[in-house]
Amino acid sequence: MLSIFSDPDQELLRKSSQTVYECCYRGQEVLKAVEFNSIISVVGMVPCFQVKPDGTIVVPENSYFLVEQPSLEVARFFGLIEDEDEDEEDGVGDE
Repeated sequence: MLSIFSDPDQELLRKSSQTVYECCYRGQEVLKAVEFNSIISVVGMVPCFQVKPDGTIVVPENSYFLVEQPSLEVARFFGLIEDEDEDEEDGVGDE
């Protein structure tokens, strides 16, 4: 099952040099079943939030941003896997 989201906010996408994809969730009524072998990649849609100067966190209703390979980013953050770019720079793994 796939969750369907809106097209990204074009103004934010333009202002962020095509890096921030903010979308709205369309709801359970538009879930879509697909053949598993047709899936090319998996992304996460994380709720958008803002941290105010006083430290409060504001979460807008029905606003999500795209995260590619979320599990890899979390694993890198906690040091469970090394960043591939670091290996290339220091020669590790080169034959």
